[in-house]
Amino acid sequence: MRLKLFFMERVRADQHFRVAQEVAIQKGKEGKELESDQVVLEAAYKKALQTETDVIDPKDFEDIVDPNIMRAHAQEVAYLRGIFDRQKEHPETAEVHMLGKILEAIVIEQIELNEWLGANVNTQQTCEFDDYCNGIDFVTEFNQDGATRHVGFAIDATHGKQQAIQLKLEKIRSQLNRGELGEVFYFQTIDKSTQGRKRFIPKIVLALEKQHVIDIARLWVRGEQKALAEHPIKQILVREIIDQLAGQLEYAHALEQRGNTKASKLVDVLASQLEAMKRIDSSQQKSETQFVDRGAETIGYSVKKIFAPENADRIEEQELELQIAKKRKKRLPTFDLEKKLNLLKSQRQNKQTSERSSEKSTPPTKAEKAIVETQAVPEKKAHVPTRKELSERYQKLMQKRRSGDKSVLEEMRFLEREFQRLNVLNRAIDVATKNKQNPAA
Repeated sequence: MRLKLFFMERVRADQHFRVAQEVAIQKGKEGKELESDQVVLEAAYKKALQTETDVIDPKDFEDIVDPNIMRAHAQEVAYLRGIFDRQKEHPETAEVHMLGKILEAIVIEQIELNEWLGANVNTQQTCEFDDYCNGIDFVTEFNQDGATRHVGFAIDATHGKQQAIQLKLEKIRSQLNRGELGEVFYFQTIDKSTQGRKRFIPKIVLALEKQHVIDIARLWVRGEQKALAEHPIKQILVREIIDQLAGQLEYAHALEQRGNTKASKLVDVLASQLEAMKRIDSSQQKSETQFVDRGAETIGYSVKKIFAPENADRIEEQELELQIAKKRKKRLPTFDLEKKLNLLKSQRQNKQTSERSSEKSTPPTKAEKAIVETQAVPEKKAHVPTRKELSERYQKLMQKRRSGDKSVLEEMRFLEREFQRLNVLNRAIDVATKNKQNPAA
Protein backbone atom coordinates (compact mmCIF):
# COMPACT_ATOMS: atom_id res chain seq x y z
CA MET A 1 0.00 0.00 0.00
CA ARG A 2 2.78 2.42 0.95
CA LEU A 3 4.64 1.53 -2.28
CA LYS A 4 1.54 2.39 -4.29
CA LEU A 5 1.15 5.69 -2.40
CA PHE A 6 4.81 6.49 -3.04
CA PHE A 7 4.48 5.87 -6.79
CA MET A 8 1.28 7.93 -7.09
CA GLU A 9 2.88 10.72 -5.08
CA ARG A 10 5.94 10.80 -7.35
CA VAL A 11 3.81 11.04 -10.50
CA ARG A 12 1.62 13.77 -9.00
CA ALA A 13 4.63 15.75 -7.78
CA ASP A 14 6.33 15.66 -11.18
CA GLN A 15 3.13 16.78 -12.85
CA HIS A 16 2.57 19.78 -10.55
CA PHE A 17 6.13 20.98 -10.63
CA ARG A 18 6.28 20.61 -14.42
CA VAL A 19 3.14 22.75 -14.76
CA ALA A 20 4.63 25.37 -12.44
CA GLN A 21 7.86 25.43 -14.46
CA GLU A 22 5.96 25.86 -17.71
CA VAL A 23 4.02 28.79 -16.25
CA ALA A 24 7.27 30.34 -15.08
CA ILE A 25 8.83 29.97 -18.52
CA GLN A 26 5.79 31.58 -20.14
CA LYS A 27 6.23 34.55 -17.81
CA GLY A 28 9.77 35.00 -19.11
CA LYS A 29 11.60 33.94 -15.95
CA GLU A 30 15.19 32.76 -16.21
CA GLY A 31 16.10 29.13 -15.58
CA LYS A 32 17.58 29.79 -12.15
CA GLU A 33 14.28 31.35 -11.04
CA LEU A 34 12.14 28.35 -11.97
CA GLU A 35 12.17 27.20 -8.36
CA SER A 36 11.47 30.59 -6.78
CA ASP A 37 9.37 30.66 -3.61
CA GLN A 38 6.25 31.91 -5.39
CA VAL A 39 6.43 29.20 -8.07
CA VAL A 40 6.88 26.55 -5.39
CA LEU A 41 3.93 27.89 -3.36
CA GLU A 42 1.63 27.93 -6.39
CA ALA A 43 2.60 24.37 -7.36
CA ALA A 44 2.30 23.09 -3.79
CA TYR A 45 -1.09 24.76 -3.27
CA LYS A 46 -2.54 23.15 -6.42
CA LYS A 47 -1.18 19.82 -5.31
CA ALA A 48 -2.60 20.27 -1.79
CA LEU A 49 -6.09 20.95 -3.17
CA GLN A 50 -5.86 17.85 -5.35
CA THR A 51 -4.92 15.66 -2.36
CA GLU A 52 -8.17 16.50 -0.51
CA THR A 53 -9.76 13.23 -1.56
CA ASP A 54 -10.07 11.52 1.83
CA VAL A 55 -12.31 14.07 3.55
CA ILE A 56 -15.19 12.78 5.70
CA ASP A 57 -18.55 13.26 3.94
CA PRO A 58 -21.50 14.20 6.23
CA LYS A 59 -23.83 12.42 3.79
CA ASP A 60 -22.48 9.15 5.16
CA PHE A 61 -24.17 10.05 8.48
CA GLU A 62 -27.73 10.54 7.18
CA ASP A 63 -28.92 7.37 8.92
CA ILE A 64 -27.52 8.26 12.35
CA VAL A 65 -27.81 12.09 12.61
CA ASP A 66 -31.08 14.04 12.91
CA PRO A 67 -31.87 15.65 9.50
CA ASN A 68 -32.71 18.96 11.23
CA ILE A 69 -29.26 19.03 12.84
CA MET A 70 -27.60 18.25 9.52
CA ARG A 71 -29.54 21.08 7.81
CA ALA A 72 -28.53 23.54 10.56
CA HIS A 73 -24.90 22.45 10.20
CA ALA A 74 -25.07 22.84 6.41
CA GLN A 75 -26.40 26.41 6.78
CA GLU A 76 -23.65 27.29 9.27
CA VAL A 77 -20.99 25.83 6.95
CA ALA A 78 -22.37 27.82 3.98
CA TYR A 79 -22.15 31.04 6.01
CA LEU A 80 -18.61 30.34 7.28
CA ARG A 81 -17.45 29.17 3.86
CA GLY A 82 -18.40 32.58 2.48
CA ILE A 83 -16.23 34.26 5.14
CA PHE A 84 -13.26 31.98 4.46
CA ASP A 85 -13.64 32.41 0.69
CA ARG A 86 -13.36 36.17 1.14
CA GLN A 87 -10.26 35.66 3.29
CA LYS A 88 -8.69 33.61 0.48
CA GLU A 89 -9.03 36.63 -1.82
CA HIS A 90 -7.85 39.23 0.70
CA PRO A 91 -4.15 40.17 0.29
CA GLU A 92 -3.43 40.00 4.03
CA THR A 93 -4.99 36.56 4.64
CA ALA A 94 -4.68 34.78 1.26
CA GLU A 95 -1.07 33.74 1.83
CA VAL A 96 -1.77 32.53 5.38
CA HIS A 97 -4.57 30.32 4.03
CA MET A 98 -2.32 28.99 1.27
CA LEU A 99 0.52 28.16 3.67
CA GLY A 100 -1.84 26.44 6.10
CA LYS A 101 -3.38 24.29 3.38
CA ILE A 102 0.06 23.27 2.06
CA LEU A 103 1.39 22.41 5.53
CA GLU A 104 -1.74 20.38 6.32
CA ALA A 105 -1.40 18.33 3.12
CA ILE A 106 2.32 17.69 3.67
CA VAL A 107 1.92 16.66 7.32
CA ILE A 108 -0.99 14.29 6.54
CA GLU A 109 0.94 12.64 3.72
CA GLN A 110 4.19 12.35 5.69
CA ILE A 111 2.44 10.80 8.69
CA GLU A 112 1.07 8.12 6.37
CA LEU A 113 3.96 7.73 3.95
CA ASN A 114 7.12 8.39 5.99
CA GLU A 115 5.85 7.70 9.52
CA TRP A 116 6.54 11.18 10.91
CA LEU A 117 4.58 10.17 14.03
CA GLY A 118 5.76 6.58 14.10
CA ALA A 119 4.36 3.32 12.74
CA ASN A 120 0.69 2.25 12.80
CA VAL A 121 -0.66 5.80 12.58
CA ASN A 122 -3.49 6.71 10.19
CA THR A 123 -4.95 10.13 9.37
CA GLN A 124 -8.45 11.26 8.52
CA GLN A 125 -9.33 14.72 7.21
CA THR A 126 -12.45 16.19 8.80
CA CYS A 127 -15.45 17.66 7.00
CA GLU A 128 -15.98 21.42 6.68
CA PHE A 129 -18.24 21.59 9.76
CA ASP A 130 -15.60 20.15 12.11
CA ASP A 131 -12.88 22.19 10.41
CA TYR A 132 -14.72 25.53 10.71
CA CYS A 133 -16.72 25.00 13.93
CA ASN A 134 -14.60 22.62 16.00
CA GLY A 135 -11.21 23.83 14.76
CA ILE A 136 -9.85 20.38 13.79
CA ASP A 137 -8.31 19.94 10.34
CA PHE A 138 -7.53 16.23 10.65
CA VAL A 139 -7.51 13.41 13.19
CA THR A 140 -4.74 10.86 13.72
CA GLU A 141 -5.45 7.34 14.88
CA PHE A 142 -2.66 5.71 16.90
CA ASN A 143 -2.70 1.92 17.27
CA GLN A 144 -0.16 1.04 19.97
CA ASP A 145 0.06 -1.64 22.64
CA GLY A 146 -3.40 -2.90 21.75
CA ALA A 147 -4.91 0.56 22.42
CA THR A 148 -6.41 2.99 19.92
CA ARG A 149 -5.95 6.69 20.61
CA HIS A 150 -7.05 9.72 18.64
CA VAL A 151 -5.55 13.22 18.47
CA GLY A 152 -7.04 16.18 16.60
CA PHE A 153 -4.79 18.69 14.86
CA ALA A 154 -5.26 22.34 13.92
CA ILE A 155 -2.70 23.71 11.44
CA ASP A 156 -1.24 27.21 11.70
CA ALA A 157 1.46 28.11 9.20
CA THR A 158 2.56 31.49 10.56
CA HIS A 159 5.40 33.99 10.47
CA GLY A 160 5.93 33.28 14.17
CA LYS A 161 3.19 35.76 15.15
CA GLN A 162 1.80 35.10 18.58
CA GLN A 163 -1.76 36.40 18.50
CA ALA A 164 -3.35 33.76 16.23
CA ILE A 165 -1.58 30.87 17.97
CA GLN A 166 -2.48 32.14 21.46
CA LEU A 167 -6.15 32.47 20.51
CA LYS A 168 -6.26 28.82 19.39
CA LEU A 169 -4.55 27.66 22.58
CA GLU A 170 -6.89 29.79 24.72
CA LYS A 171 -9.86 28.03 23.09
CA ILE A 172 -8.32 24.68 24.11
CA ARG A 173 -7.85 25.96 27.68
CA SER A 174 -11.50 27.06 27.71
CA GLN A 175 -12.52 23.49 26.84
CA LEU A 176 -10.34 22.16 29.69
CA ASN A 177 -12.08 24.58 32.09
CA ARG A 178 -15.39 22.94 31.13
CA GLY A 179 -13.92 19.45 31.57
CA GLU A 180 -13.83 18.88 27.83
CA LEU A 181 -11.31 18.11 25.09
CA GLY A 182 -11.70 18.46 21.33
CA GLU A 183 -14.53 16.77 19.47
CA VAL A 184 -15.39 15.75 15.92
CA PHE A 185 -19.13 15.64 15.29
CA TYR A 186 -18.85 13.71 12.01
CA PHE A 187 -16.23 11.13 12.92
CA GLN A 188 -15.47 7.85 11.22
CA THR A 189 -12.53 5.49 11.06
CA ILE A 190 -10.67 4.93 7.81
CA ASP A 191 -12.58 1.71 7.06
CA LYS A 192 -15.90 3.38 8.10
CA SER A 193 -16.47 0.59 10.61
CA THR A 194 -17.06 3.21 13.35
CA GLN A 195 -19.18 6.30 12.80
CA GLY A 196 -20.57 8.95 15.11
CA ARG A 197 -19.67 11.84 17.37
CA LYS A 198 -16.16 11.50 18.82
CA ARG A 199 -15.51 13.39 22.08
CA PHE A 200 -12.47 13.71 24.32
CA ILE A 201 -9.90 14.03 21.55
CA PRO A 202 -6.75 15.88 22.72
CA LYS A 203 -6.31 18.88 20.44
CA ILE A 204 -2.95 20.17 19.18
CA VAL A 205 -1.93 23.27 17.19
CA LEU A 206 0.92 22.73 14.73
CA ALA A 207 2.78 25.87 13.67
CA LEU A 208 5.72 26.54 11.36
CA GLU A 209 7.05 29.80 10.00
CA LYS A 210 6.62 30.69 6.34
CA GLN A 211 10.13 29.97 5.08
CA HIS A 212 10.24 26.47 6.55
CA VAL A 213 6.87 25.66 4.99
CA ILE A 214 8.28 26.77 1.63
CA ASP A 215 11.42 24.67 2.16
CA ILE A 216 9.54 21.43 2.73
CA ALA A 217 7.01 22.38 0.00
CA ARG A 218 9.93 22.61 -2.45
CA LEU A 219 10.92 19.03 -1.60
CA TRP A 220 7.29 17.95 -1.73
CA VAL A 221 6.52 19.25 -5.23
CA ARG A 222 9.70 17.58 -6.46
CA GLY A 223 8.63 14.30 -4.89
CA GLU A 224 11.83 13.98 -2.83
CA GLN A 225 10.41 11.58 -0.27
CA LYS A 226 13.73 10.48 1.19
CA ALA A 227 14.67 14.05 2.07
CA LEU A 228 11.23 14.58 3.65
CA ALA A 229 11.46 11.34 5.62
CA GLU A 230 14.70 12.53 7.25
CA HIS A 231 13.81 16.21 7.53
CA PRO A 232 14.28 17.75 11.03
CA ILE A 233 10.87 19.43 10.71
CA LYS A 234 9.27 16.19 11.91
CA GLN A 235 11.24 16.44 15.18
CA ILE A 236 10.00 20.00 15.66
CA LEU A 237 6.38 18.91 15.14
CA VAL A 238 6.74 15.96 17.56
CA ARG A 239 8.22 18.35 20.14
CA GLU A 240 5.28 20.75 19.64
CA ILE A 241 2.85 17.89 20.29
CA ILE A 242 4.68 16.76 23.44
CA ASP A 243 4.98 20.30 24.81
CA GLN A 244 1.27 20.97 24.34
CA LEU A 245 0.15 17.65 25.82
CA ALA A 246 2.45 18.25 28.82
CA GLY A 247 1.14 21.82 29.26
CA GLN A 248 -2.50 20.72 29.04
CA LEU A 249 -1.85 17.87 31.48
CA GLU A 250 -0.23 20.23 34.01
CA TYR A 251 -3.22 22.57 33.75
CA ALA A 252 -5.68 19.67 34.12
CA HIS A 253 -3.82 18.62 37.31
CA ALA A 254 -4.23 22.20 38.62
CA LEU A 255 -7.98 22.08 37.91
CA GLU A 256 -8.21 18.71 39.68
CA GLN A 257 -6.41 20.07 42.77
CA ARG A 258 -8.90 22.95 42.91
CA GLY A 259 -11.87 20.60 43.08
CA ASN A 260 -12.91 20.40 39.41
CA THR A 261 -14.69 17.02 39.38
CA LYS A 262 -14.43 16.68 35.59
CA ALA A 263 -10.66 17.12 35.51
CA SER A 264 -9.79 13.52 36.45
CA LYS A 265 -10.87 12.22 33.05
CA LEU A 266 -8.86 14.96 31.35
CA VAL A 267 -5.78 13.89 33.32
CA ASP A 268 -6.21 10.22 32.36
CA VAL A 269 -6.62 10.86 28.63
CA LEU A 270 -3.83 13.46 28.38
CA ALA A 271 -1.37 11.43 30.47
CA SER A 272 -1.95 8.33 28.34
CA GLN A 273 -1.43 10.19 25.05
CA LEU A 274 1.62 12.06 26.38
CA GLU A 275 3.30 8.81 27.41
CA ALA A 276 2.61 7.32 23.95
CA MET A 277 4.08 10.39 22.19
CA LYS A 278 7.20 10.26 24.38
CA ARG A 279 7.75 6.65 23.30
CA ILE A 280 7.42 7.69 19.66
CA ASP A 281 9.89 10.52 20.20
CA SER A 282 12.45 8.28 21.89
CA SER A 283 12.21 5.67 19.12
CA GLN A 284 12.88 8.14 16.29
CA GLN A 285 16.35 8.77 14.95
CA LYS A 286 17.36 12.33 15.81
CA SER A 287 18.93 14.67 13.28
CA GLU A 288 22.13 16.40 14.37
CA THR A 289 21.09 19.56 12.48
CA GLN A 290 20.43 22.54 14.73
CA PHE A 291 17.02 23.64 13.49
CA VAL A 292 15.16 26.68 14.84
CA ASP A 293 11.62 27.66 13.89
CA ARG A 294 9.91 30.85 15.10
CA GLY A 295 6.46 29.27 14.89
CA ALA A 296 7.57 26.42 17.16
CA GLU A 297 9.22 28.89 19.55
CA THR A 298 5.96 30.84 19.74
CA ILE A 299 4.10 27.60 20.51
CA GLY A 300 6.55 26.83 23.34
CA TYR A 301 6.27 30.31 24.87
CA SER A 302 2.47 30.43 24.53
CA VAL A 303 1.98 26.97 26.08
CA LYS A 304 3.90 28.01 29.22
CA LYS A 305 1.91 31.22 29.50
CA ILE A 306 -1.59 29.91 28.77
CA PHE A 307 -1.46 26.56 30.58
CA ALA A 308 0.35 27.88 33.67
CA PRO A 309 -1.25 26.19 36.75
CA GLU A 310 -1.96 29.54 38.47
CA ASN A 311 -4.40 30.38 35.65
CA ALA A 312 -6.76 27.79 37.14
CA ASP A 313 -7.54 30.41 39.83
CA ARG A 314 -8.98 32.90 37.36
CA ILE A 315 -11.26 30.88 35.05
CA GLU A 316 -14.02 33.51 34.80
CA GLU A 317 -11.48 36.16 33.79
CA GLN A 318 -10.04 33.80 31.16
CA GLU A 319 -13.45 33.25 29.59
CA LEU A 320 -14.06 37.00 29.37
CA GLU A 321 -10.62 37.55 27.84
CA LEU A 322 -11.37 34.87 25.24
CA GLN A 323 -14.74 36.47 24.38
CA ILE A 324 -13.02 39.85 24.00
CA ALA A 325 -10.34 38.36 21.70
CA LYS A 326 -13.00 36.70 19.52
CA LYS A 327 -15.00 39.93 19.23
CA ARG A 328 -11.92 41.98 18.43
CA LYS A 329 -11.07 39.52 15.66
CA LYS A 330 -14.53 40.19 14.19
CA ARG A 331 -14.12 43.95 14.89
CA LEU A 332 -17.11 44.01 17.24
CA PRO A 333 -17.42 46.31 20.31
CA THR A 334 -16.02 44.94 23.57
CA PHE A 335 -16.62 47.79 26.05
CA ASP A 336 -19.15 45.92 28.27
CA LEU A 337 -16.97 42.82 28.44
CA GLU A 338 -13.87 44.88 29.26
CA LYS A 339 -15.75 46.69 32.03
CA LYS A 340 -16.82 43.38 33.55
CA LEU A 341 -13.27 42.00 33.23
CA ASN A 342 -11.74 45.02 34.98
CA LEU A 343 -14.27 44.67 37.81
CA LEU A 344 -13.36 40.99 38.28
CA LYS A 345 -9.64 41.79 38.29
CA SER A 346 -10.17 44.56 40.84
CA GLN A 347 -12.20 42.25 43.10
CA ARG A 348 -9.52 39.55 42.90
CA GLN A 349 -6.74 42.02 43.72
CA ASN A 350 -8.70 43.44 46.66
CA LYS A 351 -9.31 39.93 47.96
CA GLN A 352 -5.63 39.05 47.71
CA THR A 353 -4.66 42.28 49.51
CA SER A 354 -7.21 41.58 52.25
CA GLU A 355 -5.95 38.01 52.69
CA ARG A 356 -2.36 39.18 52.98
CA SER A 357 -3.23 41.85 55.56
CA SER A 358 -5.32 39.44 57.66
CA GLU A 359 -2.57 36.84 57.88
CA LYS A 360 -1.40 36.45 61.47
CA SER A 361 2.29 37.05 61.94
CA THR A 362 4.50 35.94 64.85
CA PRO A 363 5.19 38.86 67.22
CA PRO A 364 8.84 40.00 67.05
CA THR A 365 11.21 39.06 69.86
CA LYS A 366 13.01 41.67 72.02
CA ALA A 367 16.22 41.07 70.06
CA GLU A 368 14.40 41.64 66.72
CA LYS A 369 12.82 44.85 68.09
CA ALA A 370 16.24 46.11 69.18
CA ILE A 371 17.69 45.44 65.69
CA VAL A 372 14.78 47.28 64.03
CA GLU A 373 15.22 50.27 66.35
CA THR A 374 18.98 50.52 65.68
CA GLN A 375 18.42 50.30 61.91
CA ALA A 376 15.54 52.75 61.86
CA VAL A 377 16.04 55.62 59.45
CA PRO A 378 14.30 58.99 59.98
CA GLU A 379 11.46 59.36 57.54
CA LYS A 380 12.19 61.82 54.76
CA LYS A 381 9.72 64.52 53.98
CA ALA A 382 8.05 63.97 50.63
CA HIS A 383 9.05 66.49 47.98
CA VAL A 384 6.13 68.71 46.96
CA PRO A 385 6.58 69.80 43.32
CA THR A 386 6.45 73.53 42.61
CA ARG A 387 4.19 75.10 40.02
CA LYS A 388 7.23 75.56 37.76
CA GLU A 389 8.09 71.84 37.96
CA LEU A 390 4.50 70.88 37.21
CA SER A 391 4.45 73.24 34.24
CA GLU A 392 7.69 71.78 32.83
CA ARG A 393 6.32 68.26 33.22
CA TYR A 394 3.10 69.26 31.43
CA GLN A 395 5.05 70.69 28.48
CA LYS A 396 6.96 67.41 28.09
CA LEU A 397 3.71 65.44 28.11
CA MET A 398 2.28 67.81 25.47
CA GLN A 399 5.20 67.02 23.17
CA LYS A 400 4.60 63.29 23.57
CA ARG A 401 0.88 63.75 22.89
CA ARG A 402 1.61 65.65 19.67
CA SER A 403 3.74 62.72 18.51
CA GLY A 404 0.71 60.40 18.90
CA ASP A 405 1.34 58.93 22.36
CA LYS A 406 -2.10 58.53 24.00
CA SER A 407 -0.73 56.97 27.20
CA VAL A 408 0.05 60.45 28.61
CA LEU A 409 -3.57 61.65 28.58
CA GLU A 410 -4.41 60.52 32.10
CA GLU A 411 -1.38 62.25 33.64
CA MET A 412 -2.11 65.42 31.65
CA ARG A 413 -5.66 65.52 33.02
CA PHE A 414 -4.30 65.08 36.54
CA LEU A 415 -1.86 68.00 36.07
CA GLU A 416 -4.67 70.19 34.69
CA ARG A 417 -6.71 69.53 37.84
CA GLU A 418 -3.66 70.37 39.96
CA PHE A 419 -3.27 73.72 38.14
CA GLN A 420 -6.94 74.52 38.78
CA ARG A 421 -6.56 73.65 42.46
CA LEU A 422 -3.43 75.87 42.76
CA ASN A 423 -5.24 78.75 41.03
CA VAL A 424 -8.13 78.55 43.51
CA LEU A 425 -5.67 78.35 46.41
CA ASN A 426 -3.65 81.35 45.14
CA ARG A 427 -6.80 83.46 44.74
CA ALA A 428 -7.84 82.62 48.30
CA ILE A 429 -4.38 83.59 49.59
CA ASP A 430 -4.54 86.90 47.66
CA VAL A 431 -7.95 87.73 49.16
CA ALA A 432 -6.76 86.85 52.67
CA THR A 433 -3.62 88.97 52.23
CA LYS A 434 -5.62 92.01 51.04
CA ASN A 435 -8.04 91.66 53.94
CA LYS A 436 -5.14 91.52 56.36
CA GLN A 437 -3.57 94.68 54.88
CA ASN A 438 -6.87 96.58 54.81
CA PRO A 439 -9.01 95.53 57.80
CA ALA A 440 -11.67 98.11 56.94
CA ALA A 441 -12.38 96.26 53.70
